[in-house]
Amino acid sequence: MILKKSTRQVFIGAILSLILNSYGFAAAALLSPDVEKLFKLPEQKIDIGIAALTIAKDVYPDIDVNAYSRRIDLLAEKVKRLANGSTDPEQRIRALNTVIRNEGFSYDHSLNARGNKLNYFLNETLDAKRGTCFTLPLLYIAIGQRLGYPLYPVAAPDHMFLRYSAFPFAKQNIEATSGGKYFTDQSYIGRFRPSPRGMESGSYMSNINYHEYLGNILYVSAVAFDGDKALSRVERAAELNPKSADLQDALRLGYFAKSNHIAKSKLPNAARSAELYMKKSQQAGKKAIELGFVDPDTVKPLSGLRGE
Repeated sequence: MILKKSTRQVFIGAILSLILNSYGFAAAALLSPDVEKLFKLPEQKIDIGIAALTIAKDVYPDIDVNAYSRRIDLLAEKVKRLANGSTDPEQRIRALNTVIRNEGFSYDHSLNARGNKLNYFLNETLDAKRGTCFTLPLLYIAIGQRLGYPLYPVAAPDHMFLRYSAFPFAKQNIEATSGGKYFTDQSYIGRFRPSPRGMESGSYMSNINYHEYLGNILYVSAVAFDGDKALSRVERAAELNPKSADLQDALRLGYFAKSNHIAKSKLPNAARSAELYMKKSQQAGKKAIELGFVDPDTVKPLSGLRGE
């Protein structure tokens, strides 16, 4: 039986390709000025659709961010008409689900779905109308935010879903990979097995605000890079979303790989540099444990929810 890769395996694969790269770390760490500007925006000024497309532009230099943004606006307009001005959360969610389904967006069930770099960028999902448990929630948020819907991403080990955060609305969770079905918190906990510490820290099963979410979006863009370029994006992502145990574990592995590679090199002061990155790896690992990190590969057999 061939098992699908976890998202973690995909990104760690990119970071561990350090052995194929030379070390111009300071230069590789640079992001475009437009991306840097995003990180300075206050929460209420962040447009997730624009942000995701702007980050994608570092990978796809020729994409027209405004043109893709207009496509999000058109989808939002269809949802608005179907919701007919309703403030009822269930009617709004039904309208979102209906438009996304009628437009042909669906979960990518192919074996290599999460190994396919195209499935990690909003522009590719808008074009191909396929996505994963990262880009389909991203699409929902990009549309819903423009309508003023209080949609927020929520992380579980190797998975992401949505919440419509409006008290006292009870059926808040939205499973974007399953046509917008509702699943209880207990269902997610039972299937993806977040640790009690991970839930207490807010790493899992808690709303991710939009500023923190920029970190997750930047993190997934690392799949298009390797070596230091990938690692630098994970570093910045962890700064933006400091409560993410997953990002801390990615840093642990990235720093560990870099330390080992430097130790085997003939670089000046190799031993000292290797020791520095080993300490960084240990610190990130400690932080991941404190935040309640769960290795998703250990719970994979229990997580058969996507695309149901």
